[in-house]
Amino acid sequence: MLVALGVWVALNIVTLPIYLFTGLKDLASGENTVAAAVAERGLAPDVLLLILLLAGVKTALTEEILFRAAIFLLPGAAGWLMGWLNEKVGNGSIFPGWLMHALGNAVSLTFFAAS
Repeated sequence: MLVALGVWVALNIVTLPIYLFTGLKDLASGENTVAAAVAERGLAPDVLLLILLLAGVKTALTEEILFRAAIFLLPGAAGWLMGWLNEKVGNGSIFPGWLMHALGNAVSLTFFAAS
């Protein structure tokens, strides 16, 4: 229910300026625009926008969320591990973190070269 309310609010925020300024309304829904072509086929532009918004939300929540989590969590964990190694193993030296970074690059480049 909250998602539908959020989509309704977002849709109104997007379309409200178009209806407030009549020049923008005529420009957005003129005869030679995509909106007019969509309206001729029976779909109103706001319905099409709603379909696109819902498709974007569904895609973001099902497929890309794991990829985005990996992009933020893996480098964060590696940075935390490098800092921990620098403090505990290297007694404040940057050498253990630098060595970890170099080995990570060597391993990843080896995998890229082999593929």
